[in-house]
Parts: sequence; C-alpha cells; structure tokens
Amino acid sequence: MTKGRTILVAEHDRSISALIEEILLGEGYTMRRCASLPPTICEIERAQPDGVIVDIGPGDADTCMQLLQQLRQSPALRNVGVLLSSTDSRLLNEISWPTAQMRCATLPKPFDLHEFISQLSYALDVAAGSTSEPQPPASAHYSLN
Repeated sequence: MTKGRTILVAEHDRSISALIEEILLGEGYTMRRCASLPPTICEIERAQPDGVIVDIGPGDADTCMQLLQQLRQSPALRNVGVLLSSTDSRLLNEISWPTAQMRCATLPKPFDLHEFISQLSYALDVAAGSTSEPQPPASAHYSLN
C-alpha cells in the first residue's frame, strides 16, 4: 500500500528529481526533498519518512554506508526503507551485499519506471520486515572483472 507513505529524496540532478517526483506522486506517495547529499541522520529524523531514495555520487559510498548503519541502529528509524541509486553500476555491485544485509535496495541509473517502483517497494517491504530474507536486488549486474 503506497497511499500516504512519504519518501524523502536526495537527488543532485533536478531533472531526475522531477521525474522521481512525478513517478512517486503517480503511485500515491508523498515526496519530500533532502537539503543535503547524502542526507544526514538528523534530516531523516526530522522528516520521519517511510522511505529514503539516495543518489550516490563519487565519494559518497562510505558516508552512505555510515548513514545506513545509523538508520538500522536507531529504534525510531530502523524500519525506514532505503533505495540507493547511482550511475556507477560498479559501485552498486561492490556494495550490493552489505546493503542487502542492512535491508536496503540498490538501483543503477538509468532505470525504467517498473524497475524503479519494484525496487522502491522491495526497499519499503524489506525494511518493514514484510520480506524475510535480505538479498541483492534482481537488477544487480555482476561483472567478472
């Protein structure tokens, strides 16, 4: 059920942010934009969202992983769904296992509408405990390099 769920979006590209907003509103979500990239734990505490979508830029991986750890350790925020997205699919592949263990979904850019909604739903469900086993998302693309 999406009606009434609030998603906090941390996206540096305004055109992608506008597209995400259009998709979320069309699916019945409420969207709030983050003031910082990546978002801070304080910003998430203030917003009290059901989910967070975070664009991971170059050099943001460690900060995002720390943020995930803080979220999962916080009694008030441990069930917030998290979807990490990036144009760097290699980075997403590298962090796919630890993020899955922290009940987080990843999504490479560019993405299509159905994959985006599917991964967001997965992130919300797994964080809330509706999906029992964390697993790397189906959209992960693994290389042999």
